[in-house]
Amino acid sequence: MTFSYTVKNEIVRLTPESPECALSELAGIIHAGGELGIASIGYYIEIVAGNDLIQKRADMLMDKLYGVTGEFTAYEGGLKNQRCVWRIAGEIAFRVLQDCGLIRLSEDNLLQLIKGVDQYLVSERAAIISYIRGVFLSAGTVSAPSGQARSAGYHLGMTLSNAEFASDLQHLLAQCDIFARGIENKGGFIVYLKERGAISDMLALMGASRAVLKLNETIIERQVRNTVNRQTNFTGANISRSANAAAAQIGAIRVIEREAGLEALPESLKGLAKLRLQYPEYSMAEFLELLPEGITKSGVNHRFEKIIKLAAGLTGGGEGKSNGTEGNRSYKARGNEQ
Repeated sequence: MTFSYTVKNEIVRLTPESPECALSELAGIIHAGGELGIASIGYYIEIVAGNDLIQKRADMLMDKLYGVTGEFTAYEGGLKNQRCVWRIAGEIAFRVLQDCGLIRLSEDNLLQLIKGVDQYLVSERAAIISYIRGVFLSAGTVSAPSGQARSAGYHLGMTLSNAEFASDLQHLLAQCDIFARGIENKGGFIVYLKERGAISDMLALMGASRAVLKLNETIIERQVRNTVNRQTNFTGANISRSANAAAAQIGAIRVIEREAGLEALPESLKGLAKLRLQYPEYSMAEFLELLPEGITKSGVNHRFEKIIKLAAGLTGGGEGKSNGTEGNRSYKARGNEQ
């Protein structure tokens, strides 16, 4: 079950506040997702979707407003081709189209299709919310990343048939302090939100309170997961740096041990070198606990740097060894000066 279905399933269970709100919601549903046409019996309205939530909602609103219900057909053509069709036709369809502000008579008595939103339907805040709810039911989708998702983001969008409709919907949302963006797509015009706070506000506006809680749980879960990942990555990087530093220190000590002997080191370095060989896996923090109080981390690092430089000199990487005994004597003399 998708998050969109969860949201819509919650919305369709709400009771319209008034007949005016019911009409506004029905208008939003038909305007956003209805197919209009003319047959031998007159005008007809069809709503086609992959599940029956929207059609059942439209049927309930029709019964509440006009005391009639539509023809409902469900058929399957494979999992991806499941379709539910709701249809009303004849005089009642013509009346609904007029009441919902979707058609009107022009001055020369010709019927015109209305692209935008009839302001009569959205004169009150409750009616605005109902209209927005209807549009979302017909043309909206919303997604929130699961706790495991890394790349998926938050998105709420409604695909509409024309620019005027999209602009009017953005204006209605702005009246409710929700500021959506709009973009033209090859399939129509999309009004969308990507900020998780705005999406949460939109769901709350439409009355999907349980969906808001679920979304907030997901947001918190992701924040916690991201924090833990950052801390884990930081800790892992520190461990890697500590291991590399310890390996370099031990390698230098082994060079000195082989080439000159640890006894050749001054006391301040000799004790440190022997202790590192005894505890090769210790981090710097653990290593400091083995040393007398007053010795700082920077002081220990400085001594290890001296050891590494001395080792480099013994292997030809710097000052020190030239050959055999002479090299050891010069090393001892320099070491005693440290």
